[in-house]
Amino acid sequence: MYSFNKTNTNTNTIVYLLMHTDPGNDVDDEVSFGYTVRHLLKCLNCSAYMVVSVKTKNVARLLEIGMKPFTGIDISPEFNFENKIPLSNGNTLTILFHDGTTFVPDTYYPNYILSISPGLDNVIKECNLVNLRGFSHQGLADTTRRPDNWNGFNDNCSKTMIECMMNLGVCYKVTTPFESFNTLFGKDTFKFYGIPEEIHNQIEQDAFKMIIGRMPPTVPAFILHMAETLVNILLAEELGKPGTNSRLVLGIRSKFTGTVQEISSDLREWIKRACVVYVDNLIEAAASAGSTTSPIKQYDQTVASLFELTIALAEMGMPYLDESGIRLIYSSDGNIAEKYPEAFDQFKKIGVFTPAYDLITAVKLIDLLEKDNFFN
Repeated sequence: MYSFNKTNTNTNTIVYLLMHTDPGNDVDDEVSFGYTVRHLLKCLNCSAYMVVSVKTKNVARLLEIGMKPFTGIDISPEFNFENKIPLSNGNTLTILFHDGTTFVPDTYYPNYILSISPGLDNVIKECNLVNLRGFSHQGLADTTRRPDNWNGFNDNCSKTMIECMMNLGVCYKVTTPFESFNTLFGKDTFKFYGIPEEIHNQIEQDAFKMIIGRMPPTVPAFILHMAETLVNILLAEELGKPGTNSRLVLGIRSKFTGTVQEISSDLREWIKRACVVYVDNLIEAAASAGSTTSPIKQYDQTVASLFELTIALAEMGMPYLDESGIRLIYSSDGNIAEKYPEAFDQFKKIGVFTPAYDLITAVKLIDLLEKDNFFN
């Protein structure tokens, strides 16, 4: 087990960082990591020690889609290995990957924390916070400071530590899902944040999967309830969420300039039935997993919102039913961009992609570091 000193004994200042991630579901974590490392390499005026907690254990994606494109540097993906990268000013950036399903040592005291994944409560404890100066979190933590109001994906199993950090009175920034919709990946975002061209296609593929594929009923039972707020905008907004899938599809539909497909009454009925089956399958999956509560709170409203979303896809000529022609496409249905290349090409021409949730959260962490004079 690795360990760290509570205080810095070197002559140069060292800033200690913790980044909690879950790469694999989309490309946002990878972009956030690559962008952060590139900025630290270019701008740090001191040495830095960064522990990267990887909840999914998928370090390879952080390196292949994040660090390598942004910096051109190869480092070891091995857990608990200290990757030391020399800076041009004689300082050092040390990056250590940590198994994000376990706690960091009680003797690691980060000065700043970047939280872009669920499960922070299983990574740090209150004893780790003695030197904390600030944190940046992506979720629904708000100024009411009531964890029962926090229903964002990354708030899951993180509420205890987020509340604890807030109570310390340190500087912090929270990036809400609604705010993230102000910064959508696309040509302008790629240019403004210097996102390497070699990962544009990966971002576009992930965005295509998000608008085409629905959350499958096979996800763990504790995640099933999130499927409803991804497609039901009215319910999502009541909870402070944007209804990501529906909002993206309808937003892209509003920018669509191609030929709008006419949807017959028979096809509309077929689509409606597929939407009903999907919602019923979510309920059945929860019951089969032993859940005593339904993941669907507003049945009719959710079916109607899902129907509106699916009709919008059909009008743009986008795929919406799987190969059987019976059920909706799931995000788990393989590489959706490769399955539907013509639709993917059309989607890329529209040029509007997913919200840059984690990238904006990383930018806010960098703002905290800059405010505290850690950059040239």
